Formats: sequence, C-alpha cells, structure tokens
Amino acid sequence: MLCLDDTWEWDGDNWSQQVIPPSPAARASHAMVFDSVRGMSFLFGGYPSYFLSPTFLGDTWLGGFTDMDGDGLTDPCDGCTDTDGDGFGNPGFPSNTCQPDNCPASVNSDQADGDTDGFGDVCDNCPAMTNPDQADADGDLVGDLCDSCTDTDGDGPGNPGFPLNTCSLDNCPGASNPQQEDADDDGVGDACDACPGTPSGVVVDETGCPVPVPCDFDGDSDVDQTDFGHLQRCFSGSAVIQEDPVCQDARLDLDGDVDVYDVSIFRRCLSGPGVPGDPHCAD
Repeated sequence: MLCLDDTWEWDGDNWSQQVIPPSPAARASHAMVFDSVRGMSFLFGGYPSYFLSPTFLGDTWLGGFTDMDGDGLTDPCDGCTDTDGDGFGNPGFPSNTCQPDNCPASVNSDQADGDTDGFGDVCDNCPAMTNPDQADADGDLVGDLCDSCTDTDGDGPGNPGFPLNTCSLDNCPGASNPQQEDADDDGVGDACDACPGTPSGVVVDETGCPVPVPCDFDGDSDVDQTDFGHLQRCFSGSAVIQEDPVCQDARLDLDGDVDVYDVSIFRRCLSGPGVPGDPHCAD
C-alpha cells in the first residue's frame, strides 16, 4: 500500500494542508509528537510502506508552523526568534543564532542587568538585588528579596517569615482579614483560628490551638492540685513498671515507672489553678 507524504495542520476548527520544504519522505508506523513550549513537531523513524519493510527509517525531523515573532519565518527556520523585537532571541529556540534575550517579553536592546542575576533590569522583579529564582510569593511583581510587604492574601498586613517586611504582621496570612480581629487575643486571627475562645495566656500553635503542657493531665491548660492527684494515683515506685493504661501519661521521664523523678518533673511544671502551664517545663 502506498504511503503518503502530505502534512496537515489542525487549528482547532479546520484542517489545512501545509507545504514546507524540505519535508520527510513518505512513511508509515513512525512516531510523532508536538512540543507545545516551542511550537514544533518532532517526527522519528517509520517504514517506507504499510507492510513493514525491512528498511527502517532512522531519521529525525523537526518542524513547525508557528512563527512566534511574526517575522514571516517559521520558528525552526528562523535564525532569531525575537518576540519583543530588540535584536536578542527568545531562549528555548534551538535555531537561534542571535544572542539570548534576558527579557524576552520586554524590549531592552542594551540587555542591562545591574545585579547580574540573568534577568534584565526592565523585567527583573528585584533589579538591585541578585535573585535568579525571581521568587514572588504574593505575586505583586516585586521579588521577595526586596519586597517591603509580602502579603499573600492581599489584606494589608504581611506574612510572617519575611524579614524585609516593614508592614505589620498578618495574624491570618492565609485568609483575608484586614481588621485582624482576634477575640481570644492568642495571636491567631478569628478568620483562621481553629480553637476560638482559648483562655488568655495559653501558648497556642499556628492554628490557634493550645500547645500540650506536660503534667496537664486534665487538659485545662494549667498544672494544679487536680493534676497532682492523678500523679499520686499512678505512683508505682522506683523500678516498678506502671502498666495501667490510664497512667501511661504519668511516666513523665519515660522510664516505665512512676517514681520520685516523675514527681520532680511535676514540681517544675506546677503552675497553679487558672495559670497557664509552660509547654517546655519538662525540657
């Protein structure tokens, strides 16, 4: 059966035949893939007839019908694909013989790059400071390395963890809350507080929930006489393994028994009724 060597392009609505010399010879059972980044098609191999010929075509062809810079030359045949027209070519086009453009979407014929990070001054989101990753967490076109207020939720206060921020810190960096309401005054805004109503002075984690306090056996955030009562009930003595499932939390030094050493830890953690305990008291 005769193989054909015609090429057709689909534009989303219609097919149209394309004639671009030179073109690969007629073949069948070849491999072909489209590179959407560079707008090019790659064809490899095949056989010169539908009935698998002993002759395998091992050639590779690169072709395409795109003309990214609109200069009348398709990209594979263009010695300088230059979309901004400043004389420097866009990176990623293997046919380019011109110098690569450090700002392919912005005209900069002088290719000035004051901080030598590979991005020209006209498109560098931090032109006075070297930042080759161009990180911009809040997408405001100002790089994190020189942004005075990195604010990912756009409510005004800035995200914690960005040392250059001069704006106030956001108590809910992942949820817009311009008024920064914090009813329980735990440092985590109401808009993202997973544990609203936390008692004043209790240490909380980033979600607004209390951090566990050693020796707070009843979970009320203080370490008091009630908690000591639990320790007394679980006291086993030195080298006597405490096996009661209810008492495993009383093994404060994690050595298997509940003895005077555990009592010593409890004394360090004792805060008194209504006084928030220290999460690090047993360290």
